[in-house]
Amino acid sequence: MSVSEQQSGARTPGRLYGVGLGPGDPSLMTVRAVQVIAEADVVAYHSARHGRSIARAIAAGHLRAD
Repeated sequence: MSVSEQQSGARTPGRLYGVGLGPGDPSLMTVRAVQVIAEADVVAYHSARHGRSIARAIAAGHLRAD
């Protein structure tokens, strides 16, 4: 969102993607799933009470550092 949009209160629409991660092997993710995850500004995933996430572990190699 640009500074002028923030000041005026205008919002640009975002997109929400639900991405399947396949059977659990990171090398079996679809090309499109890899693209969506790599290009996303925000990635949300399920995490159990202990804080670890199988989904995040599968996608970890495709998450941006920022």
